[in-house]
Amino acid sequence: MKKKASLLVYGPCSNAGDVLIYQSIKQLFDKDINFNYKHIRMDKLEKLDDIIIIGPGGILSGSYKPDEKPDEWLIRHLDLEKIKSYKNTNRKIVFFGTGTNTPESANKSQKPFNNYSEKVIRDLISLSKGVFLRGKTDILRISSFTNTNDINKFKFQPCPSMFLDRLFPQKCNKTDKIAINLPFYKELNKNNYLTHPINKFINYANSIGLEVEFVPNHTIDVNKYVFEIFDNVLLTEKTKNAIINSSEYSFLQTVMEEEWKNYINIADRFCNYRFAFGTRLHGWLPFMSYDTPSLFLSSNPIRRPMSIDYFNNPIYTAKYSYNSKNLTLVVDNMIERLNYFIRNENSLVTNIKESKEYLWEVTNKNKNIMLDEL
Repeated sequence: MKKKASLLVYGPCSNAGDVLIYQSIKQLFDKDINFNYKHIRMDKLEKLDDIIIIGPGGILSGSYKPDEKPDEWLIRHLDLEKIKSYKNTNRKIVFFGTGTNTPESANKSQKPFNNYSEKVIRDLISLSKGVFLRGKTDILRISSFTNTNDINKFKFQPCPSMFLDRLFPQKCNKTDKIAINLPFYKELNKNNYLTHPINKFINYANSIGLEVEFVPNHTIDVNKYVFEIFDNVLLTEKTKNAIINSSEYSFLQTVMEEEWKNYINIADRFCNYRFAFGTRLHGWLPFMSYDTPSLFLSSNPIRRPMSIDYFNNPIYTAKYSYNSKNLTLVVDNMIERLNYFIRNENSLVTNIKESKEYLWEVTNKNKNIMLDEL
């Protein structure tokens, strides 16, 4: 008989990555658990099942607004009082594929913790049956304020989006396309879109017979100028028209949320590319799940080591993380890595496949441990 559990994640929203990991964990446990979805920021968490699973994503992070709400963390309604009630009612709690976006000595824009939010997470971990986190740096960060007696609960568990080819099997039509996912909403404008360094990458790729398609995951990725410089943008015509005709962020968030509803399995977006380049974790990892050599351009110090955690190879992490101050260096390194990917494509695909086999074994072992605990 399937177990019933409340699943705390972002879930359906304007971020395709959060939609993807929600669909992925549901599919991973499809034969084992019936999930009741709870949005980590919006749900008041007043009616939860006896089993509570804190799912994939950077959920173990601090406050979006540390000046106004320093005690808050991403699961904003999960506080010490609720943890006390979970203990009194014998709730079973597990973290699976979870991570943090909050580095050591986080500044105000990096979702910092304070003493209260650290205590909430520490007490929640003490109550939990297992803490399966998506990266080794995530484990080091969260365990740094965890009770010593709870350290042995931590285990490395890859994000379920690492296994899209197993969870959502399909025949990929690998074409001579490169997928690009970069944060262009604020960056591209009428004064710079024709001279922006990304044009150098597009022109170079085109010169060697490759098409460059922009694959946005989030409202922050795209504005109307994206359509002017890329060979194609992976969005429906309705969404393209909305973006071309409006720059209002809150409106575009609703537009993007509706866009992702067009997919039965949003994993379909990541299947058909030869190479990929992205700043967002889920503008990189899902492509790798389909054996596509991809470059991760994240600037987050928690996320940057993930190419080593997952593939034991730093070649998939950019030499320069993406930011507006070093765009020429970033693009030159993208071209350099593209050439490396082309020269070594077969061996890289083999490396990715072998790594995924090992990580799938890790995942099944963790899954069985977790189910036994529940």
